[in-house]
Amino acid sequence: MLRRRTIIIIILAAVGLSIALVLSDRYFNEPAETDLVNQSSVNQQPANLNQQNNALNQNQPAGQQLNILSPLEQSFYNTARNFAERYASFSTDSNFANLEEVKLFSTAAMINQLDQIISQGQQTAGFYGVTSKVLNVNIEELTEESGAGRALVSLQRQETQTDGQTKVFYQNLELYLIKSEDNWLVDRSEWLE
Repeated sequence: MLRRRTIIIIILAAVGLSIALVLSDRYFNEPAETDLVNQSSVNQQPANLNQQNNALNQNQPAGQQLNILSPLEQSFYNTARNFAERYASFSTDSNFANLEEVKLFSTAAMINQLDQIISQGQQTAGFYGVTSKVLNVNIEELTEESGAGRALVSLQRQETQTDGQTKVFYQNLELYLIKSEDNWLVDRSEWLE
């Protein structure tokens, strides 16, 4: 009887392990989310990259086309995504540390705007916090020659008040970036309704 249970347990464990390996193998073979993005219009995309995109898109199901980003676009995308998620998530308990963090991704003009937000927010009594998650980054404009671009970032936001009440809502943030040496910096941000 004990031997039969042991054999059944070993067989079930082997089947479970096999299923887990198959599922994890599928997960690791999917393209990384940060390498892909839907784009409205991006200037200055090299011709060979367009050919690569067309070849990849032919293998995709209808309506699920992929756009591979160039190194310039990837750097722009990463800055917009990192800035937006930190900028849009804050808490009065953390003394606006998130806004201090995004100064690394900001021009002097944006740093002034962040300082104004911090000084106005510190006068607030009670707890207030917002956690934001980037859902999508659309590169609206990007030109290498001018070193400037614009991104539209879609966010899911969860607001928590002093009484513990939460509210989930969606909001778009438009970011204007400029290139400074080898880095993209946010020069201006604007919340859209």
